[in-house]
Amino acid sequence: MTDAASLLPSAGAGSHGWLYRHIPRPCPGAFAGRSPVQPKRILVFTKGRNASFDYYIPARLKALGLPYEVRCIDKDRFDGIDPDGLLVVICRYLRLRHANWIARNRRNLAGVAYFVDDDIAALVADAQNDPGYRLYLACLAILPMTILNRGLITHLWASTDALASVLDAQRGGAVLFPPAPVIADHLPLGRPRPRPALKIAYHATRSHHREHAFLVPVMEEVLRLRPQVRFEVMAKDKEARLWSKAAIPVGRMRVLPPMAWPQYYRYSREEGADIALMPLLDGLANDSRADTKLIDCCRMGAAAVLSDAAPYRHHRDSGCVMVRNSPRQWVEALLGLIDDAARRDAAREAARICVLGMTLSQEPFPGVDGPTARGEAET
Repeated sequence: MTDAASLLPSAGAGSHGWLYRHIPRPCPGAFAGRSPVQPKRILVFTKGRNASFDYYIPARLKALGLPYEVRCIDKDRFDGIDPDGLLVVICRYLRLRHANWIARNRRNLAGVAYFVDDDIAALVADAQNDPGYRLYLACLAILPMTILNRGLITHLWASTDALASVLDAQRGGAVLFPPAPVIADHLPLGRPRPRPALKIAYHATRSHHREHAFLVPVMEEVLRLRPQVRFEVMAKDKEARLWSKAAIPVGRMRVLPPMAWPQYYRYSREEGADIALMPLLDGLANDSRADTKLIDCCRMGAAAVLSDAAPYRHHRDSGCVMVRNSPRQWVEALLGLIDDAARRDAAREAARICVLGMTLSQEPFPGVDGPTARGEAET
């Protein structure tokens, strides 16, 4: 069996391109030639409650009209699962024991759908990403492919056209599966409560080191020119060290550690922000990302500042503030929003309208029929 640690090159090894090309990716096999049948029930494997699940799955489960259950790959056992007629939906991550359970029950299952919302291979191959995070991805999103790619996957769903193209280049079969959040869960809680100072927030995951580095000089300049502004950033380890060295006066910046998704969901909605930063630099992983940071922005009741990058370009005419990846242009855009409350309100409303547009298509789960006339599924 492949050793997950062996998938991680050392920085400077020059193996990024080679590794990226050779990392296993999900590949539909339709049970090695057996035609899938229509499911009786849905089982979702997910790694706890997480953004990938919340932004893509629950609204679809309710719209499909089939009985369903959701099981956590960290906690839940296989007790009581009847595989007959079951469609297994894998939300991004899987453990080997779950992949082996799927393999053992393949003849009884209606199908196996794998959903992914990142170019995992690009994240693992990029030596700039945190080694622990890369190993985590290798264990939970790459090693299971050694089993699933033995003809087990019947449906492959990708969050963006760009990601579907990446997966199609590795033997095809990926179908678009765009964000479809439960909208009411991500609308702001009325007007943000009064704050002593205008708040700019940058909340990013562990795969955005370059974006942190890009923003440091931007926020140094903005905070120097506008002393009434406060900045909040979510970072740890080397990203937190970047900010600790920034020329930002004490008391003007708050560095928060990353939070588990349920805590972050509550915090972002309850605390909010006036302006949310959404930088995205060019790169393999970023080019395939979806625009789900707009959902975070909407939930915070904030005006978004977006990079003029591939994942966001379809929002160019939305009223959102979109900026080329030039520090000077970012500074100018932020100063304009800080100084003009009406402009912030317009950008805030534009983000909300973008999220309202993330509604379900006619087919909640591509290639899967369900008795939608029955209404919400039983659980």
